[in-house]
Amino acid sequence: MANKIQRGRKPRKMSASMEEAVGLLKPMKGRSGLYGCFSKNDNGEYTEVGVYNYSTKKYVIFRSEHVDGTAVDEIREVIKGL
Repeated sequence: MANKIQRGRKPRKMSASMEEAVGLLKPMKGRSGLYGCFSKNDNGEYTEVGVYNYSTKKYVIFRSEHVDGTAVDEIREVIKGL
């Protein structure tokens, strides 16, 4: 009998700033006009994160390689509506 458990690679560990960005955006599903958006690849790794503020019509979107402290600050500004 063959082993039916498929073993694949574990997803890459996210950087600290990427974890913070995902943590900020995860609960936003349209409440108060804020929409968080994510893009994942086949391995389950986040490739893009973004946020859209409906009331101010502002948005930001970043590739995972470009998420750093300034990107997290920009995400917070869009969330606050500045």
